[in-house]
Amino acid sequence: IVIAGENYTYIFNKLTGTFDSIVVNQLSRLEKPLEFNIWRAPADNDRNIVHEWRKAGYDRAMTRVYETKVISEPERTVIQCRMAIHAIQIQHILDMDVTWTILENGTLDVNIAAVRNTQLPFLPRFGLRLFLPKDYDRVTYLGYGPYESYIDKHQASRFGKFTANVADMYVDYIKPQEHGSRFGCESVTLTSRVRGQLTAASGQPFSFNASRYSQEELQEK
Repeated sequence: IVIAGENYTYIFNKLTGTFDSIVVNQLSRLEKPLEFNIWRAPADNDRNIVHEWRKAGYDRAMTRVYETKVISEPERTVIQCRMAIHAIQIQHILDMDVTWTILENGTLDVNIAAVRNTQLPFLPRFGLRLFLPKDYDRVTYLGYGPYESYIDKHQASRFGKFTANVADMYVDYIKPQEHGSRFGCESVTLTSRVRGQLTAASGQPFSFNASRYSQEELQEK
């Protein structure tokens, strides 16, 4: 599905339920297609549960879309998907109803209603993963900082507005692993000298991670 506006073109993939391409002012915002993400590079604290995660197929999960509807209106385009996250030969991990809304000015809004299979272990994470060009190297966020913070590890942080270089958000653990999260955020903006700004915001607090390293690379090393 191609959605085009005055200065943007978005290409939506009906097989994955996300966007293959986001181009604004003739510059691509994505290096690879956007994807739903439930995996993370296992941390030291995951040394036991990681075996259950792998048995449930979380490390090889994929999406499958069963139905897609498009509603075109003068000021917005709405894409509704009925889909699931699963691993081959294993029951569904999540069943989801996902609604993407593309406003006339190019703003993307996503609403996800998801039901988790409670017969499987808790999820490592649940969110969206964007593969951005490396020139998005500056981060400004409103949340818990200025240090790494997680739901169970933010007592040493304070809520505020912080700015950092993506490279400086890497946490050099002895063993490469999940790192650099910022907990309880209301918004995050990544800035590129070439492409301008990319902002994510939510009415409910969220966590984000900006890293030079993919979770696959951290896991392998």
